[in-house]
Parts: sequence; structure tokens; C-alpha cells
Amino acid sequence: MAQRVLTGGRARLFLNGKKLGFALGVTVTENITQERIRTIDNLRTTEFATTDYAVQIRCQVYRVPNADLVASGLWPQQGRTPDEMKRLFLDFENLTADLYDSYSNAYVGKVSGMAPTSRNIQIQARGVVMTDASFEAITFSDEGSPQV
Repeated sequence: MAQRVLTGGRARLFLNGKKLGFALGVTVTENITQERIRTIDNLRTTEFATTDYAVQIRCQVYRVPNADLVASGLWPQQGRTPDEMKRLFLDFENLTADLYDSYSNAYVGKVSGMAPTSRNIQIQARGVVMTDASFEAITFSDEGSPQV
């Protein structure tokens, strides 16, 4: 499996072109699964078949108390009933993240089709609240890609 990892960047998070927030400590992992093709009469791999492409993004979102990820539109609301919870999760729109280098502020790329998968909430000294959030995504286009 081929893998590219980008770490240390900043992200601006969007939904339908509307800026929702910022994140730091961004890690993007792009995986391309390559399966070996072996023929019966040859022990060596004769070629590779690409069978999967996956993108994950993990970031730390800093916030002040009473302004959480749900209120900012970066995380789905909890439902009061199982049906309401399922509807809220299924109706949650995918996000887009524009990535920038932490040091030079240069544009690095774009992660599209982000769907939330997990979050950790930490309360730091002086009331600073930090959320470590993970998303599955559809694509990652770096600055060398023509569609960025």
C-alpha cells in the first residue's frame, strides 16, 4: 500500500464555500492500495492492480468555551432519539479543507468530501478547549494537482 503523509500544516475548513473554522496540527494521510497480481506459472508479481484509494485528515481545532464544533457546523448534532440521530448523521454535509504551510503560509492543497469519524475533547489550563478531530475524505489534491 502506497502512503503519503502531510503533517504540521494549518487548515481553513469550509462547507459550501462558507468558512467555518480553522485547525492546526493537520495531518493528511492518502492511501493507495496496490494488490499484487501473480499468475499460476510465475512466483513473481507480474503487475499491480489498484483496488482502493482513501484519504484521512486529523487536526486539532482550538476554541473558546461555549463555541463548540457542533455550533460552528464542523460536527453533526446529537439526536434525542435513535432515528433523529441517524437522520442528523446521514444529512450532515461533507466539508472541505484548504491547507496551508504553518511557516510560510503557502497554499499546500485541498481535502474534499470530509466526513467526521472521531473527536477527542481536552480542557487545557486557563479554560482553553482543544478538540482533536478525525475525518474520512474523498480526495486530497496537493499544489501540483491541476484541480486545486
